[in-house]
Amino acid sequence: MELAGTALWVFLLLMLIWLVVLATSIIGLVKRRDISLPAKIFWALVISLAPVVGLIIYVLIGRPARKGMKV
Repeated sequence: MELAGTALWVFLLLMLIWLVVLATSIIGLVKRRDISLPAKIFWALVISLAPVVGLIIYVLIGRPARKGMKV
């Protein structure tokens, strides 16, 4: 029974981390001014419909470089 309790806590921790990254990505996407509304809708759909893969793709490809970025 102890293993099940530990697995539950690990799962909850990973879900919390995923939700924080998801919220940060959605907020950053909404605040961006360098992309059009259709592009924002596209990325929101990708993040929403393919939660894990879409989020990873957006974080790796869809976010702008940090140098000199104004959001």
